[in-house]
Amino acid sequence: MPVIDEIKEQQKKVKELSFKKRLAYFWHYYRIHVFITIIVIIFISVFLRDVMINSREEALNILFINNPVAFDADVLEQDFATTIDLDTKEYQIAIDNSMTYELDMINDTNTATQIQLMGMTQSNDLDIIITDQTTFEHFADQGYFLDLQSFLPDELKNQISNEFYEYSLQTEDSTNGTKVSGLIVTDHSLYQDINLEEPLVLAVLINSEHVTNIQHFIPFFLNYEFLETE
Repeated sequence: MPVIDEIKEQQKKVKELSFKKRLAYFWHYYRIHVFITIIVIIFISVFLRDVMINSREEALNILFINNPVAFDADVLEQDFATTIDLDTKEYQIAIDNSMTYELDMINDTNTATQIQLMGMTQSNDLDIIITDQTTFEHFADQGYFLDLQSFLPDELKNQISNEFYEYSLQTEDSTNGTKVSGLIVTDHSLYQDINLEEPLVLAVLINSEHVTNIQHFIPFFLNYEFLETE
């Protein structure tokens, strides 16, 4: 019997079945197809959702390097977005607290970090780095940071004047006379229960374009109560 005739015969038999038996027949022969279809739909939905989320313009991008305490970056992003009344359908806050960098080490992780930082800086995609003092000085010598004391408005600067860390940039032989400053954040409640080998410094990237949001984030961060994480 030709294949087309077999198909017509099978269709005729199915039409004669009760609704319950049709469902059983369909499930027996097509359940794998159903599973595959569901998986494909879920995959496409997640992919489209991620595309929509990632396509939002960044209102602020913050990078923690060698951060000694775990915390939920998503919660911090959401809370700050709420604080500044950000339209999260169009804009996003991006916070990464997972990056590490070891000075005087040549390995894949350090190379990837260096490349990522260069790319984000050149494309103006990074606003704030929070890291240990030695790493701050390392990247300051490479010209990454502006002078925070010159950047902040007087009212805010006066409130945190005791927390500035001033650093003279180094040449190969000596200091070059140029100074940049960051903000010491070691006394933040996030770090109060651990022993740090050196201070943690908040620094602003020299070509950041999100001036207003940076100036809002600094007092927000200094007063923010983090939820404890395991």
